[in-house]
Amino acid sequence: MVGRVATGTVGPGCLTGPAYENDDRGGGDDRWTCSAATTRSTSCSAGTPPGSCCAPAGIPFAARTVVVVENEVSYLAFPRVPGAAVVLGGGYAVSRLAALPWLPDRDVVYWGDVDTHGFRALDRLRRFAPAARSMLMELPTLLAHHAHWSQEPVPVTEHLALLTTAEQACYQALLRGEHGDRVRLEQERIRFSAVERAVDEVFPPG
Repeated sequence: MVGRVATGTVGPGCLTGPAYENDDRGGGDDRWTCSAATTRSTSCSAGTPPGSCCAPAGIPFAARTVVVVENEVSYLAFPRVPGAAVVLGGGYAVSRLAALPWLPDRDVVYWGDVDTHGFRALDRLRRFAPAARSMLMELPTLLAHHAHWSQEPVPVTEHLALLTTAEQACYQALLRGEHGDRVRLEQERIRFSAVERAVDEVFPPG
């Protein structure tokens, strides 16, 4: 099963926001995308009518892995991964996921922009999901996509204590301007072939 949900307003019983809607484009799994409706419910399954459920604070779907993605384009295009749910984190809106008590018990993977704000959002996620991994947020990815760099309007400069060694090396390189002024690589500019390879590495079969 693959699930998709966008972060919205988190309450005691439910993560609300765009509700689930069945996507029958094929592929043999239960895929969910966002609809415009905002509802409140306690369960959600493939047989539930579109627009009538959302992710509860209990266990919203039988997903072993939760992939938190920063931007909508990447969220919609994320490859199918058996047993995973894809969550649109929306940058700093990722903090809303702290209200979901089941999240730290999942295999959480974060994929954000390779810029100072992307690393700051990852650091915030690890405050309540300390074992969260990242993907495509390191120097090799940044350097391999030089043609797709842009400039960050206002970088952050604070100390981010919860980054891994590889993540910290990339963050510090951005802070020091080692590869240019206010360099950023937005995740939707990363080649899809690179995303597919990263998914194969992060989610090995079997």
